[in-house]
Amino acid sequence: MLSNSTESLTIVDNNKPMVKCSIHSLNFDALLDACSSGPEGYIVNYIHPDAVIKIKDHQKKTKKSIMHRCNCSRASTCTAAGCFETSTCISLDVQIYDATYKSMTYRLSFRISKGINPEIIIGNHTFRSLDLSRHFRHLFASIPKNTCIESISEENLDNFHSYP
Repeated sequence: MLSNSTESLTIVDNNKPMVKCSIHSLNFDALLDACSSGPEGYIVNYIHPDAVIKIKDHQKKTKKSIMHRCNCSRASTCTAAGCFETSTCISLDVQIYDATYKSMTYRLSFRISKGINPEIIIGNHTFRSLDLSRHFRHLFASIPKNTCIESISEENLDNFHSYP
């Protein structure tokens, strides 16, 4: 367990796998999104422009280089907010954490995208390369059975698929 208050680190958002990202002492909400994907080598991490502005302001105050150059090709991205094209990206030194686990700091590249919520989305390539499903297993573990989830035995499977 981390020493920080778990109350401030726990993000509950409709059972989405939410974590925090620390970027040079600035903290942002982030979604671990294994479905944000594209061809290998394609940047599928996203950051909202408002978060980029906060980072730029912090960089000016601290006079430390926080944002690093990144090259990305133009790409279409579709979200719940609609589809848009992105061709701007940045690289940042990021530490991903929650109340249970704190990663090492990694330099990750992000596409800058207005249509996202939360501030940061960690996509499939980063998700796999950093083995985030293992480190944040508690966010993906099975939930206890409830009245909405019922197992169907093989003997009842035929009845399940039959039509009236």
